[in-house]
Amino acid sequence: MELNEKQTEAWLIAIETAWTRIFEMLREEPAALAQIASGEASLLFEGGSEPGFAVLQPGQVDAEVLEELDGDRQWLAGALNHLGRFFDREVLERPKWRDQWFAGVYHLDLNYEGFKVKRSDGGSAGVVDFSFTDPGSGDTHTATCHWDGITHDLGTASPWSCDAPDTAGIYTVTVEVTDDDGGVGSATAEALVVVYDPSGGFVTGGGWIDSPAGALEDNSYELVWADGISWVDANAAANAATGGCPSHLVTITSPAEQAALYDLFGADLQGKWYGGFQPAGEPDPFANWQWVTGENWFYTNWADGEPNDAYGAGSEQHLLGWELGWTWNDEGSLGNVTGYVVEHENCLTGKATFGFVSKYKKGATVPTGNTEFQFHASGLNFHSSSYNWLVVTGSDDARFKGVGTINGEGEYKFMIWAGDDDPDTFRIKIWTEDALGYETIVYDNGMDQALGGGSIVIHTK
Repeated sequence: MELNEKQTEAWLIAIETAWTRIFEMLREEPAALAQIASGEASLLFEGGSEPGFAVLQPGQVDAEVLEELDGDRQWLAGALNHLGRFFDREVLERPKWRDQWFAGVYHLDLNYEGFKVKRSDGGSAGVVDFSFTDPGSGDTHTATCHWDGITHDLGTASPWSCDAPDTAGIYTVTVEVTDDDGGVGSATAEALVVVYDPSGGFVTGGGWIDSPAGALEDNSYELVWADGISWVDANAAANAATGGCPSHLVTITSPAEQAALYDLFGADLQGKWYGGFQPAGEPDPFANWQWVTGENWFYTNWADGEPNDAYGAGSEQHLLGWELGWTWNDEGSLGNVTGYVVEHENCLTGKATFGFVSKYKKGATVPTGNTEFQFHASGLNFHSSSYNWLVVTGSDDARFKGVGTINGEGEYKFMIWAGDDDPDTFRIKIWTEDALGYETIVYDNGMDQALGGGSIVIHTK
């Protein structure tokens, strides 16, 4: 999206005003700030002429809170450790701005239950419903939806429903709404959407794999002092600091990881390189950030006003600890650098055994069965409690997801990829998820790994 000069000015005024006033208020609320910093609560920002805030406890849904608020004000939702996209409705709703606003559609909600859509017995697909809001009250709209490579043009009729494909599988759903001024809004499902067929078959398996190094997420961290070192040199040094196990510049993918790192090193994190970077020459300070490990770039913790390419477009393309180590900065000046942080992967290996069955009983919409996974060298013993869904695609591939316990405690999500081929293959991912949807991986062998022994059988209908 490109903004004209007036739109840019309006955005900057709205963001600066909201952040400044909210920060002033938070200085007077140390208890609320402590909850937010520890990840125990998130923040709801009130925009408009008199910004304020409310602390949301885990489990509360922003939408539910919004419905209870004064409808004449625009509320801005986000977390303190994210530089969100904030709209000042008082500015954007003025007549001189409303019809000129390039991206008129500014909010889209996808509605689907449990990230899964059931195919009907007749073979026609289920649907994903969606809604939107537009500050241009007189605009007309058209919509399209995309299930990976399958696109549906939904025309101008509203409300819309996006038909799922007839073929069982796991899809990413994206919806686009365009207004008559050329503004485009889009939303992508925050999790993969499952189209499943209860009569499509079931899967059984048992055997073992050689658990690879790094599959068990129990990493350690090392802070290295090195004034003025470049990110490239720090990255090379981190990769070489194996100690017998893989290592790299630290990656921070959740509030919990950020808090744990700060607990270890505190303010010493300021000026230390992290493992985030942009491709060389990227002109947009917000675009295409990546982790050196290829992990998903979802969680961010930018300092106020960052990232900003302070020395010109593309001038700051590496991630640095900032503000006494609690926030992040995009950096291009070595004068601010005092070292780097290394993350050492857990390289425990050994035999891991598994056994599972997953199937739909007649008329059921949720599969039943049992999954056991044991990594003996670490003492990890995972046992499933329930399943969410099962997808069988063809005669050689099945995936299913559920929840379970480790050593009889906790609540962990898991997903299994099972291959009935030559050779049979197995992958398991086990993780926790916080109230904001951030994942903390416990175990992931990371690939469709050939079995060391045993077999997997996909039973088709």
